[in-house]
Amino acid sequence: MHVLAAHILQAEIGDIDKLEDYLGKNGSLADLKMFENMTPRVEAKIRDIYKTLR
Repeated sequence: MHVLAAHILQAEIGDIDKLEDYLGKNGSLADLKMFENMTPRVEAKIRDIYKTLR
């Protein structure tokens, strides 16, 4: 699930450096409709994988 979510982010947003522009400075992945009810631990795991994608 984490890898799939990271690939979805890559496809929708692009590289990790664009994520803050997309979510805002204090935004979280849980703010996106596709990632509702996400725990901080799951979000951290998805972000870690997302950082490796280019």
